[in-house]
Amino acid sequence: MKNIYKLIFAITLCFCLNTTLMAALENVPAIRETDPADSLDNYVSLGEWNTDGDFESWSIYHISDAAVYGGSITGVVAGNDQQIYLTLADEGKYVNLSSGSVVEIRCRYEAGTSNTWGQWYIHNGTEWKWRLAFIQGAGEQPSDGAFHIYRANITADLGDVKIFRLDQYTDLPELLGDTFEVDYIRIGKMIPEGENEFTLWQMPSQGGSQMESYVMKSADGKIIVIDGGYFISDGEYLKNFLSYHGNHVDSWFLTHPHSDHVGALTWILSNQGDLIIDKIYTSFPPLGWVQTNEPAAAHNIIEFDAALTNAGRETIKMNSGDTYDIDEIHVEILNDVDLDITANAVNNASILMKVSDPSKTVLFLGDLGFIGGTNLLATIDHNKLKADYVQMAHHGQAGVGENFYQVVQPKYCLWPTPLWLWNNDNGGGTGSGPWLTLIVRQWMEDLNVISNFVSGFSSAPMMIFAADNYAADIPAIREIDPATPLDNYVSIGEWNTNGDFESWTCNTDISNCAVYDGNITGTVIGTDEHIDLTLATAGKYVNFASGSVVEVRCRYEAGTSNTMGQWYLNDEAWRLAFIQNAGEQPTDGAFHVYRATIIADFGEITSFRLNQYDQNSTGETFEVDYIRIKSPKMIDPTVAAGYQFYNINLAEWDTDDDFENWSLQNVNNATVSAGVLSGIDSTSDSQVYKSNSAGLPTADLSVNNIIQIRMKRGISTSSDIQVFYGTATNPGYDAARRAIFSGSENPQDGNFHVYQYNMSSFSAWESTLHDLRLDPTATSGNDFEIDYIRIGKISVIPEPATLGLLSLLNLMLLCRR
Repeated sequence: MKNIYKLIFAITLCFCLNTTLMAALENVPAIRETDPADSLDNYVSLGEWNTDGDFESWSIYHISDAAVYGGSITGVVAGNDQQIYLTLADEGKYVNLSSGSVVEIRCRYEAGTSNTWGQWYIHNGTEWKWRLAFIQGAGEQPSDGAFHIYRANITADLGDVKIFRLDQYTDLPELLGDTFEVDYIRIGKMIPEGENEFTLWQMPSQGGSQMESYVMKSADGKIIVIDGGYFISDGEYLKNFLSYHGNHVDSWFLTHPHSDHVGALTWILSNQGDLIIDKIYTSFPPLGWVQTNEPAAAHNIIEFDAALTNAGRETIKMNSGDTYDIDEIHVEILNDVDLDITANAVNNASILMKVSDPSKTVLFLGDLGFIGGTNLLATIDHNKLKADYVQMAHHGQAGVGENFYQVVQPKYCLWPTPLWLWNNDNGGGTGSGPWLTLIVRQWMEDLNVISNFVSGFSSAPMMIFAADNYAADIPAIREIDPATPLDNYVSIGEWNTNGDFESWTCNTDISNCAVYDGNITGTVIGTDEHIDLTLATAGKYVNFASGSVVEVRCRYEAGTSNTMGQWYLNDEAWRLAFIQNAGEQPTDGAFHVYRATIIADFGEITSFRLNQYDQNSTGETFEVDYIRIKSPKMIDPTVAAGYQFYNINLAEWDTDDDFENWSLQNVNNATVSAGVLSGIDSTSDSQVYKSNSAGLPTADLSVNNIIQIRMKRGISTSSDIQVFYGTATNPGYDAARRAIFSGSENPQDGNFHVYQYNMSSFSAWESTLHDLRLDPTATSGNDFEIDYIRIGKISVIPEPATLGLLSLLNLMLLCRR
């Protein structure tokens, strides 16, 4: 039945693709390249086809002789509208296309082809929404018959991708019979070359108005702020954000005295709390000059000066040519205030800053206007203005002219711009307003800018790029006190024995750290409290794949003002916040369960760190009851209370010398004794296998999705463990039907362990089981012992009343017989 549903879906999809698809499509705004000089730094692979015969869940339409061979998917055009397509979830792929994303394909067309069109189509889960042409005309199509890379740099936010389709050729009858090869399809982002020494955030407006606020954090943790936004709304939001990142600003730069730039700091100076600000840099025009040339802006300077005085602070004056080195971040001031410009006076008094590290340069323009930009072009070395990133002057409209941006030659644009301004929308739709944003957007398109980062696209701080050592945020869905408990998991910490820390350590910012009454407890005495575990030290082995769940049950002090709790993984390479703001934090002092479901693949987890509090919680206490991880692939999992692994025994070997019709290959000294099958790998490819013909049960795979193997291997054995399977519809053994426990994440202690794999992620896991093969080691001379192989499902144990009813029904059935 499952196969019939798939066939119906495929027929329906192909029918839709060939009838109503085209009319609804929107063209993806993108910059196209053929054979780009730079390579993608990181990406999700939608198709690599490195295993002969493995289509990797891709489907084909109007293609004959389709095959996967030699690292490519190949075929012959057999009809108009030929295509290959992938439902991403079938292959365990999850992709969100946002501005700055890159779609790339490497493929080969037949030499001398007259093809004039190649394109991708994107389905968002509701409809076929987007079309992206990577070949638009014969002039773009290499005709040498060789492989070429076609890349599109996306310049808009498209959202989640559910189905991805590739049409290699246009619909021309003369192309029938032409061949193609596709080497790979990848989606990722470009990262500038060199060392990334700082992280940059573009902050969102809290009131929906145009404003400018940027935060930078050096690789060593120093914070730099540029402007900050309006008064209380943006100021309070920014202050909270800074508290997450140490509550200590090294340098605060103000470009000019307009309220949407200087207002936030004016408010913060009067409401500073624990926030430390070392240096404040300004170069404001004289108050009298502002009162003469732009009287409405004078109050901004007056209020700011009053806040400075009340806080006992002074500012440092910036001058053209000044430079500041903050860790590895280099800041250069490019101009002085030009008091001769009296039109658009305060905007044209903006100070320009160029921020750089070994990998990139960022040019901040403030609100510099057309006259200011024109005058600066006449007096400055144009090389000083060139930058990888540019902050768009005056929020992207009525700022500097097109010729100024032509000198800058940016690759990326930072728009401190709400959506209404981005779209020039005064309430009547795009283009209905008086602003010049759409014109400036066209300038950037003409300059082949790769990405536009628009603050209005997100209600959260937008990370533009990150320092090399910055903990990347893990994409996840968060829950507090979820209704459905985890049914099985690997326990990372339970602390059920008083005094037993279970290999966890408390850092020096925690006092009174103890394990008592089933919890690990402590008191915060510093700004970086955390508890840590190296998983292998505790005999824990976890692989993070999409769909994995991390869960912690803990208690915070009643009434806490804590606004962040987070996990760090693999020596802080990744970070996952399970509390993001005060509104999410229960303040009742009771235990709560915090859960995050991961929506990306991260691989092996080697270390785990829990920060219970933000950095403003000195003196507060905590208790952690447990930390658990559920993953499709687990070693030594625990079945939760109230659940049971209902299984079918595929192999038990409980009778000495009885191999239970299992066959062995490349194994020496094979024996069955004391309840285990044992042997020694003879050729680095040991195999233990069985089929239906030898008595392997025909288990229903739509119900039984869990494979469990209990085995041990010789100490220090680090090779992969592989499980191959065949089904009634796809019998035999194939690399496409294979689950792998990678060598690096397997225990090397010479003890028995339970290896569990949830096979639901395999699209071929359907019909009934026909064949099973276990490759216990892949290193010659390694010994192994296998206790059992089981297949089944994990589900709730029925209530006693239900069990009684089932027994009664069984009795009635017996009576009827």
